[in-house]
Amino acid sequence: MLELRSFVEQGGTLITLGAASEVPVAYGWTPGVTVSKPSSAFRAIGPIVAATITGARQPALLRLHGRDHPGQVATATLYAVAPTAGADVLLRFQGGPEGLLSGELNGIEEISGRPAIIRAPLGQGQILMFATNPMFRHQNIGGVPPAVPTRSSTTRS
Repeated sequence: MLELRSFVEQGGTLITLGAASEVPVAYGWTPGVTVSKPSSAFRAIGPIVAATITGARQPALLRLHGRDHPGQVATATLYAVAPTAGADVLLRFQGGPEGLLSGELNGIEEISGRPAIIRAPLGQGQILMFATNPMFRHQNIGGVPPAVPTRSSTTRS
């Protein structure tokens, strides 16, 4: 863990998805960021939900244009960011009945207003924490652009 932290502090980027986001939180690398689990009534079967860009443009949102975007709920990990935290919420779930665009999701109110993507600085680097799955079913090829650009999403023919 010391080597991983050193990598980030020296300018590296650590990307976590879902439960893996508990690691930097547990080790105190993301002050003011907490993770929790939804209730037992929460059930997400491949839902596409509405999300809103909430902060300044970041390279992690390179392919997202405009303000509102669909995203796939890919985790049973819920994030919260304290107002005094140094972390930035880049994308936030809209929630509510109108927030479910496709699929099945019981308990959408549990993600309503919650962070979908967080950027937490650590030294000269950063930790990107995803409650979405930027590569769900290879969406970088389909109609829902990924939050993190990949070679196939940035290559032009």
